[in-house]
Amino acid sequence: MIGHPAVLYLDEPTTGLDPRTRMEVWDEVKAMVGDGVTVLLTTQYMEEAEQLASELTVVDRGKVIAKGGIDELKACGSGSPGSPAPPWTPSAAPCWCRS
Repeated sequence: MIGHPAVLYLDEPTTGLDPRTRMEVWDEVKAMVGDGVTVLLTTQYMEEAEQLASELTVVDRGKVIAKGGIDELKACGSGSPGSPAPPWTPSAAPCWCRS
């Protein structure tokens, strides 16, 4: 990536990339964040969100349905069989996880 913006928006930057190139993008994003750049990232990959994000906002059909840290959102619902739907599923009521 070229330059040093204050804010960088990346819309699904690793979709379609091979695993090595995907890791290179992750490393570059982490380095930019380390240099003080604010990165707004959209992704459909939870693994990517866990690696790159300090906070998540989950949007479904144009509406924010959950937001918080990764551990906060995981604590809101496990999604395991028999448990209530996690807060980020379309069928669930909005959840604003707080400790």
